Amino acid sequence: MRIRTPFLLAVVSGAVLAAGPAFADGTGNIDLRPSFDAYVVEGTRSDQSHDQQLKVGFNGERPVRSFLTWDTSALAGKKIVSAVLRLWNQHSWSCTARAWEVWSAEPATPATRWPGPALVQRVVTSTETKGWANGCADGWVTADVQPLVQSWADQKTAVGAIGIKAADETDKFGWKRFSSSESVFNPPVLSVTYLD
Repeated sequence: MRIRTPFLLAVVSGAVLAAGPAFADGTGNIDLRPSFDAYVVEGTRSDQSHDQQLKVGFNGERPVRSFLTWDTSALAGKKIVSAVLRLWNQHSWSCTARAWEVWSAEPATPATRWPGPALVQRVVTSTETKGWANGCADGWVTADVQPLVQSWADQKTAVGAIGIKAADETDKFGWKRFSSSESVFNPPVLSVTYLD
């Protein structure tokens, strides 16, 4: 039987870190909110890091990508049992499934412009789609990023970063908008279960 210890709540570099419950066998759960996120648009030179949305795909004129960064110092040295990226998909071009990708990436900053920081390695591809009428109403879409988060823990990475893009950046049916960390309504969450 596992014995729970009380929930903990901390603030790490401005990002909410909800930790708990922790168990006597060393299992714990934390929900990380991004310390920074932004989208970049081809041909656009303005900073989009204060927008309440993240966007990916082809907007009808230009391709768009999004980047998220977390303070991951709390995960250093831990065994990552599961790690799920949760994004609130508030709009899609249609309910037609189109692939979107999560990549490991270099960290973005307010100075980041198209095409964004280097995309290092594709982690996972998803066709999960929400945000269009009753057939696929607004809702959470998820991506399993456990291998990436385990690599951050193993390397004791203080700042973990990802990029999100459409698999086909010329297809308007791949267009999606998600709530960003600036939104008070369902901001992005990285939900992690770990072992000490």
